[in-house]
Amino acid sequence: MEAANTDEPVLRILHFNDVYDIQPNDKNGDYGAYYFKAHLDQHRNDRTITLFSGDAFSPSILSTLFDGWQMVHCLNEFHIDAACYGNH
Repeated sequence: MEAANTDEPVLRILHFNDVYDIQPNDKNGDYGAYYFKAHLDQHRNDRTITLFSGDAFSPSILSTLFDGWQMVHCLNEFHIDAACYGNH
C-alpha cells in the first residue's frame, strides 16, 4: 500500500457569498463572472466542494432590470455543490 500524498488536502472547500454584479468593471479592479469562474476552476480537484452562502440579487441594477435571471444562469456555471438563499 502506498503512502498518501501529504501535499494535497483531504478536502478542499471553496466558499463565496455576496455576488451582486457579474459584469467586468475595470475602474475598481473587478473582473467579472468569467474571471471568477476561471479562478474557481483553477482551484478545483476531485476532492473539492464549492459552497455559496447567498446574497446574489440585491442591490444590483441588473437584477432590477432582469428580475435576477442573469444571476441564476451565472451561478449555475459556477458548479456550486451546496447553497443557501441568503446569509442575513
